[in-house]
Amino acid sequence: GLTGTPNISCGTIAGSTGTFTGDINLSGTAAGVTSAYWDASANNFTIKDNTKIRLGSGQDLDLYHDGTDSYIVNGTNDLKIQCVGDDIEITAADNIGLYVQGGESALIAAGNAGVDLYYNNFNSFQTRSTGIKVIGPEGDGGSIELFADDGDDNADKWRILASAAGEFVVANYAS
Repeated sequence: GLTGTPNISCGTIAGSTGTFTGDINLSGTAAGVTSAYWDASANNFTIKDNTKIRLGSGQDLDLYHDGTDSYIVNGTNDLKIQCVGDDIEITAADNIGLYVQGGESALIAAGNAGVDLYYNNFNSFQTRSTGIKVIGPEGDGGSIELFADDGDDNADKWRILASAAGEFVVANYAS
């Protein structure tokens, strides 16, 4: 095996097994630039800014940090996160946003504030310290629907409506 601090430059290292002990620097094509580093004393593998972990045979999945933000970029089909143990928790220092179809807002959870839900990129539902707020789009009403007994017939369905014309209606779908 290799001992001391060898400096190896080659195109391919072939073998069926191998063991490296001590620190290891992995460099990219730029001279003198370390892209990744194994620090044996800290039991820590560090990948430098703008160095990507690429998974798949193409650009299927990239993980990287650009010096400011961190990215998980999926280039094919769906990105599925599965937990077979217990819960999935997402924790942020401030806000959490979910966006769909090219950046349309779907849900914004604001730190120390409310949650906003969007329908077709329109903020239609907000939680507030005093309860909820339902918002209708410009020129249209806002409504809350209440369904009892699985909502399987019109007598089970109720609507509270504030119309764009200024009417306030509480109605059963059967009436």
